[in-house]
Amino acid sequence: MKLDCLRRIFSRHARLTDDISYRPVDPEKDLDAAYQIFKKTISPSVMALNNGVWPEHERYPFFKKGFSEHGMYMLMHGRKPIGCFCITKLELPHIDEPVVAIKTQQDTDEINARPKYQAVILQRMYIEPDYQRHGIGTAIMKKALEKAHNEKLPLELEVLANNDNAIAGYEKNGYRAYALVTKDWNRKYLMRHKDTESYMPGNKPDVTPVQTHNTPR
Repeated sequence: MKLDCLRRIFSRHARLTDDISYRPVDPEKDLDAAYQIFKKTISPSVMALNNGVWPEHERYPFFKKGFSEHGMYMLMHGRKPIGCFCITKLELPHIDEPVVAIKTQQDTDEINARPKYQAVILQRMYIEPDYQRHGIGTAIMKKALEKAHNEKLPLELEVLANNDNAIAGYEKNGYRAYALVTKDWNRKYLMRHKDTESYMPGNKPDVTPVQTHNTPR
């Protein structure tokens, strides 16, 4: 795949190759296909954290709830859905500590009550395994970074702490973990793009980067 084709993915009518494109999701028609891609790509990491169990009763409502969010897109190979992603803006609570263990509702309430800041969020980026390692994810990350610079906001994402391949890709593209959050079986890194740290309130990053398994020592 040529680099200029990868860059053109984000033009409204451009294509990744002759027959790969992206479009806004249809929350009803695309949900099941997108969920299966999500499940296929993320289930190994989830099951490794959750004693070999895929928690369908949690994951499907979680995915469905965010699927109609503004900025959600489907990646298409002809008429075949091959992935999805979302680039949007959200208010996030300040997290200063490197490890956050959420054990009770009180812990959740305390975090939600913290001062907020706006950020550009890259989320729900799931790509069929056969289409990975072709530059699609990198092109999406570049688009998210462009939006963050245009908005002058930090760019952030979350990733399961044992998803080493995804973490390596994010770190290669400039993201640094700033916190590890644990709740029940769920362990995830919060990551921020290093080139957008200056957009944090006060014009400085508020935490020291956290080392992941992939971070050079």
